Amino acid sequence: MLCDCRYSQAGTPLVKVSSSYNSEARSFTLKFSQEVPATPGQPTKEPMFVPVALGLLDSTGKDLPLTTLYHEGMLRPVADKGPVFTTVLRKEEEFVFVDIPERPIPSLLRGFSAPVRLDSDLTDADLSFLLAHDSDEFNRWEAGQTLARKLMLTMVSDFEQNKPLKLNPKFVDGIRSILSDSSLDKEFITRAISLPGEGEIMDLMEVADPDAVHVVRRFIIKQLASELRGELISKVHMLFLLHPALMRI
Repeated sequence: MLCDCRYSQAGTPLVKVSSSYNSEARSFTLKFSQEVPATPGQPTKEPMFVPVALGLLDSTGKDLPLTTLYHEGMLRPVADKGPVFTTVLRKEEEFVFVDIPERPIPSLLRGFSAPVRLDSDLTDADLSFLLAHDSDEFNRWEAGQTLARKLMLTMVSDFEQNKPLKLNPKFVDGIRSILSDSSLDKEFITRAISLPGEGEIMDLMEVADPDAVHVVRRFIIKQLASELRGELISKVHMLFLLHPALMRI
């Protein structure tokens, strides 16, 4: 059964995405599956309508030009500019992009195209790459937040085991790329370099440890301030040049 059930059944879909690249065929495959959790009065759910906006990044961080894709055994054209728009209607769907010269990094649900929970096979390296290069600001922010949550949880565990705290240099490089990108809106930069709150991290823990989370978050902030001092000062100076009135506040 295929329908837009967003307004007739409760629950937020969990959308899982896996990817594979065939170098001989020069094709890149994205496999989507969705699960809608049972809720009171609705133990069985139909697949929901999930609009998907996506792009594929090459090894330099640029969006690959996408012209066609295979879906349900049919080759169909896609827009030659901007993100590719498609829909996931069934429990499982597969999309195959052709004439892809190298394994790309997928940028999924661009612009928050669907209010779902996303579980993809993106690695930490992939997320760092998206944080540094994605042309979609929402996904660039989301990549940073996902990395920060994973980093903070790992460091909390290290702190609880009396291990020394270390900040992943790739995360620092990702934040540096945000600060160094003159094309980005100042409000976006502020959001993108902000860490998840302590409450958000404790919600992800089986047993919350407020003291450990606080120590880790303060450690990361201090390390970022130290390692990115030049970039932060440059950004503040630029802000004063653009808005001299701020110097009198």
